[in-house]
Amino acid sequence: MKTKRFALITLGFAAAAALAGCQTRTDDTMAGELRFAANDGAIPALERIMQQASVCWFKQNASGFANYRIAPEINAISGPPRILLVPASNPAGRPKAVIEAQGNPATIDVYGPLMTTGVADRIAADTQRWAAGGTGCGAAA
Repeated sequence: MKTKRFALITLGFAAAAALAGCQTRTDDTMAGELRFAANDGAIPALERIMQQASVCWFKQNASGFANYRIAPEINAISGPPRILLVPASNPAGRPKAVIEAQGNPATIDVYGPLMTTGVADRIAADTQRWAAGGTGCGAAA
């Protein structure tokens, strides 16, 4: 009985390891993930991105963003500073996009389910411009 149980537990761990292997990145980014270089440190870059995103995506009611809200985690204790785009109907739910910064000068990573949708190009273009120190809103998505 113990041998059978041990075999099942071992099989379970092997299956979990195999599934984890399927999720391993083949390069530095996952599908839909983008990486940009910023001109300054992580926190100043994210503060600029957050301010511009607030204006350009939400205050101007940009197409594709109405169902989302910004949830900043600029001074996160448990990880790198980041900005989350969360469902407006469930702000405590899983983020639909994450804009994360590390280093000085910062590397900005953008990832999440929204990066495989119609607003991905807008998020990418705006975030890249803002990470490089630019301001202003891009064309409507």
